[in-house]
Amino acid sequence: MGAFIRSAQESPREIDARGKLPAAILIACCLIPCVSLTSCLKKSPPPVQKNRTLAPALPGAVPSPTADRQSCQAFVQDFYDWYWNRYAERAKSLGFDLHTLPNVETVLARKPSVLSPELSQLIADDRKKMLATHQSGKLDFDPFWGNQDAQGKYVVGRVSVTGDRCKARVEQGDETVELQRSGSSWVFVNIYYCFAAYDPTAERKCPDNDLVQILKP
Repeated sequence: MGAFIRSAQESPREIDARGKLPAAILIACCLIPCVSLTSCLKKSPPPVQKNRTLAPALPGAVPSPTADRQSCQAFVQDFYDWYWNRYAERAKSLGFDLHTLPNVETVLARKPSVLSPELSQLIADDRKKMLATHQSGKLDFDPFWGNQDAQGKYVVGRVSVTGDRCKARVEQGDETVELQRSGSSWVFVNIYYCFAAYDPTAERKCPDNDLVQILKP
């Protein structure tokens, strides 16, 4: 009888223990994925970006000419190609008529836009005075050749640009032409000469004169 009572008293505890065991197992199973997930997150730090190393500049690399220098050089070269270079070879022949060559008056009549208003006016005034007096004007040479005769083909050399001004060296005429930006193009504003180059007895100091000073009243 006592054994029956002891068995009856222990049964609820055993039942309670058996009931708590599945719950403990369930909680443990839920905690394991969370721990694993946390562990995975800790093991995967964000990637570190590496700084890119710029390639060193090549030794002796020369920067390309600026757009202004290129356009100024092209403008001057196009003018001399039209003014003289296209005739350079034919002009050597005996039958060539030199009167067909362009001159200052041709520029004023056909290409006035290549000259600044001031330079255009100075040249026009000199031509008018020459016609009125029937005497030679201040221009007793071709201002674009730099002398009375052309010297081979005229090729533009060194070009420099400062602000809206451009200077281009033309070796064949021992001259430097100066231009000013005008819209998307350029205009001649002056030409600097080295007349000492044609006088072996003179001390060479270039430039020694310029077109604007020659033409000014």
